[in-house]
Order: sequence, then structure tokens, then C-alpha cells
Amino acid sequence: MENFVVSARKYRPATFRSVVGQQHVTTTLQNAIQSQHLAQAFLFCGPRGVGKTTCARILAKTINCTNLTADIEACGVCASCVAFQENASFNVHELDAASNNSVEDIRSLVEQVR
Repeated sequence: MENFVVSARKYRPATFRSVVGQQHVTTTLQNAIQSQHLAQAFLFCGPRGVGKTTCARILAKTINCTNLTADIEACGVCASCVAFQENASFNVHELDAASNNSVEDIRSLVEQVR
């Protein structure tokens, strides 16, 4: 059993266009990117399974892409996109809030960022 990947991660959408059932969210995010009016922070909330992490990952990949497509999607071939796909990007740190919710966890995160 080498390189087992949970099916939810294996088949996770990689572009805004491929996200199902959250068009209002993806359109809002694409409009913010296109108009260059990105907020300092984004809060994705809702019940399990609605696509919070997926949309956040696609947003992170897209705003770090150096060669956006005409329909405001990440190109998938630039150095930033390749690093993101290989989980080797220094610009993106995925944090699970359910298990990192103590003051000490936040202090550790702040120290890592420095």
C-alpha cells in the first residue's frame, strides 16, 4: 500500500470551475482576484463537506499563480503552481483549525512564520 490518498483528497477540485454547488463563492473569489481587491483575510465557514478547504486551497493557488488564465484560473504549469501541487510551496501553509485551536498553537504558528 504505497502512497495511499484518501479519495476526498485524490478527487478534490483543482480549479474554481470544477467546484460543484458553490458557484456564488467561486464567482465572488474570482471577481476579487480580477479586480485586485483581495481582503487581508478570508473566513470560510459552514458544515463539513461543503468545500471550505477546497475553495481556500484554490484561492491560495490562484493568487500565487504567476500566469493566470483569461477566466481567472491558475495555470497549473508555473513554478508556483507546480510547488503548490507538490505541497512544497513556501507561500501556502494549510492549518486545520479544529486541531490547532490553543494559544500555544497560535504562538507556535507565529514563531514559524518568522
